[in-house]
Amino acid sequence: MSDRNKPIEYLKQYLGIKEKSKQHRDIIKVFNDSKLCKRYIMTDKDSWCATAVSASFIATGLVDVFGCVECSCNEMINKAKANNIWVEDDKFVPQTGDVIMYDWDDNGKGDNKGWPDHVGLVVSVDKGMITVIEGNKNDTVGYRNIPVDGKFIRGYITPKYKVEVKSETTPVLNKKSKYTGEVTATLLNVRTWAGIENGLCSFSPLKKGTKVDVCDNIKAKDKSDWLYVKVNGKYGFVSSKYIKRV
Repeated sequence: MSDRNKPIEYLKQYLGIKEKSKQHRDIIKVFNDSKLCKRYIMTDKDSWCATAVSASFIATGLVDVFGCVECSCNEMINKAKANNIWVEDDKFVPQTGDVIMYDWDDNGKGDNKGWPDHVGLVVSVDKGMITVIEGNKNDTVGYRNIPVDGKFIRGYITPKYKVEVKSETTPVLNKKSKYTGEVTATLLNVRTWAGIENGLCSFSPLKKGTKVDVCDNIKAKDKSDWLYVKVNGKYGFVSSKYIKRV
């Protein structure tokens, strides 16, 4: 299992639990026992969305890549900014294992910079819809679906997960341009390998209308089609769904 999926799997075991149950108190105990948040000791009477997200990284040994253990959404953002892993962009397309922050007072106009009210873990992104798992959703652990660049998105925390090393069977890809393509998505993530589970390249994302050299094509683990592209001398992988041939 990749590191990106570990915090998600931790929360999945608590789907449907009741507040003040043993399972709820187990999440709080993981958070409090870590002693990583010195401002406050959580109780089963407190709002616990940030505590649940923090506990998922604590319990899976991924505190170092997260660095934002908190019981407060606003303080979590402050720590993310200090660690340079905060994304102040509603239009950002997250990936599995990223942290999504909400503001229920968002008016839907421009980039939301209001007070954060809630937080969850991104499970997946498919066809412009983000699936999130959250603690303290209707007093339990549950799922939410929200569109990319949807109303109420405050921003994202992007933990510094390690990039997975490919095996010796990694195919050799062509590096010469076969044809020119154009980005059709508003923002298109460029990844270090084919598949949404892989990390982002330094020049990601690409804006709509950007021209790329398409050098090769490859199948991801889920059998989806990806393109090996070159942009200003740098190479990466993008979903073929968002590139049209020019």
